[in-house]
Amino acid sequence: MTCKNFVVMAVLVLVGTSLFYRPVNAQRGNTRCEFSADITAELAATSEQLIRIEAGSGSLTVEGRAGLSAVRVTGLACASDEWLLDELRISLERRGSAVELETFHPRDSWGRNNYARIDLEVEVPLGMDAEIDDGSGWASLSGLGELVVEDGSGGLTVTDIEGSVDIDDGSGGLEVRDVRGDLFIDDGSGSMLIEGITGTVTVSDGSGSMDIRDVGEGLMIREMGSGTLRVSGVEGDFTVRDGRNERIRYSGVAGEVDIPEPRRRRRGRGGAR
Repeated sequence: MTCKNFVVMAVLVLVGTSLFYRPVNAQRGNTRCEFSADITAELAATSEQLIRIEAGSGSLTVEGRAGLSAVRVTGLACASDEWLLDELRISLERRGSAVELETFHPRDSWGRNNYARIDLEVEVPLGMDAEIDDGSGWASLSGLGELVVEDGSGGLTVTDIEGSVDIDDGSGGLEVRDVRGDLFIDDGSGSMLIEGITGTVTVSDGSGSMDIRDVGEGLMIREMGSGTLRVSGVEGDFTVRDGRNERIRYSGVAGEVDIPEPRRRRRGRGGAR
């Protein structure tokens, strides 16, 4: 097992930006990591700014914290080979009023048994608006303001958001809790849990079960794929435009309910009895 200094791509003219990389123990838990390097980066920021994050493979945690006046990044770069580690990079810079964090991965073919990833933990000022494009690996987002997320694969958890949330999710489980605003979800596959949304909830779902609780306004299911839908506690209307009646269970809806009619059962060969 070998450790190697991490190579960083940084904009050196930015005042107040510091980037440090040092070797670390490559083994954390049971995750494979033959070659590795520790990551630390920081850039002054306020909650009135926007953070944009574009992350490739690897886990991602973004947390808003009270009293913080910077974007702080820590993490671990892992690769199966030394040359792959050399090509892993990040950049943290300011562009206009936004702070942008981006990861860079090798572009060449790696082979079946090769891997290269960057696991990141990002702390930002509490309530900071965010636009996040995450490739693969699980992600956890909390303590943010207005939030837009495009997630490829892997589990995604979103909690304690002060504003509307718009999620385009590919595959993997999805959990959204405590959003003080509207919620929009376009989901490919995987189970879904939604709870504690003060505004409206609008969902298009490909496959997987959905459990939706405690919605402050209306709930609209534009598309319901395979899997069951369980709904409880909706203060407004509950509407399902495209779905199977026998897979829908609901209770505690204060407004009107508009769901598909049950499908008629086919008669047997002997006709109705």
